[in-house]
Amino acid sequence: MSSIEENLEREANFVKGQLKDLSLKVNTNIQPVFVSRKIDQELNVKEAKPSIVNEQCVVYKYQCDLCDAGYIGYTRGHLHNRVKGHKQQSSAIAKHCKNVHGTIPQ
Repeated sequence: MSSIEENLEREANFVKGQLKDLSLKVNTNIQPVFVSRKIDQELNVKEAKPSIVNEQCVVYKYQCDLCDAGYIGYTRGHLHNRVKGHKQQSSAIAKHCKNVHGTIPQ
C-alpha cells in the first residue's frame, strides 16, 4: 500500500471514529450520507501497458508497416509519451505516413 493510500485510510478511520463518538454523545446512530469510491473503482483499465512503455532512456526503432522505411530514436522520457509525440502531425513519422501513404499514424 502506498503512503498516499495509507494516509487516506488513516483519515477515513479518524472520521469514522469521530462519527461514532458523536453518535454516542447525541444517542443517535449517525451514518455518512456520501462515501466516495476509490478512483481505481471508477476507472476501467482496459489493458495494462507492457513494462517497456513505462521505461525511460530508451533506444527504440519504428518500422513502417507499409514500406521499408524505419526510424531509430532515443528518448529520455517515458517511451509511451514519445510514441504519442510521433503521432503528432509535425513529427517526421506522421509526415512520412501522410506524404508517402496518405494515412495518419494510429
